[in-house]
Amino acid sequence: MTLAVTIILSAVVSLTLTPMMCSRILRHTPDEKQGRFFKASERVFENIIAFYGRTLKFVLRFQTITLFVALATLALTIFLYIIIPKGFFPTQDTGVIQGISQAPASISFAAMAEKQQQLASIVLQDPAVESLSSFIGADGTNTTLNSGRMSLT
Repeated sequence: MTLAVTIILSAVVSLTLTPMMCSRILRHTPDEKQGRFFKASERVFENIIAFYGRTLKFVLRFQTITLFVALATLALTIFLYIIIPKGFFPTQDTGVIQGISQAPASISFAAMAEKQQQLASIVLQDPAVESLSSFIGADGTNTTLNSGRMSLT
């Protein structure tokens, strides 16, 4: 719903407000009074238009081939639409909960391991917990010896 309203509002603004503002703000300045940037960008735009004209003439010269390319593109688009998995919203719920445990800074590694195992056994008693992995000590994720992490599925 939000996307639809946004698109409609954008269309209304681009068809009404933008042209009105351009008519008030933009003023015509003759080409001879323009600066170097205008002249350089104008040459770029003229080259783009000339390129478009050349390619349009080429396409109009080979209309049958162009039609077949357009139909092949349509068929490929339909085929890819059918076989590629799609969804409006990406899947965010992975079913994994991450937990952090922390003990006093004075705790030994062995005591921390025992506390983490006790915590893991309590968590595993919950029937909603399918599996658990547990880590303690300093590594890339844990910064101190008195912290631990759990991943619950």
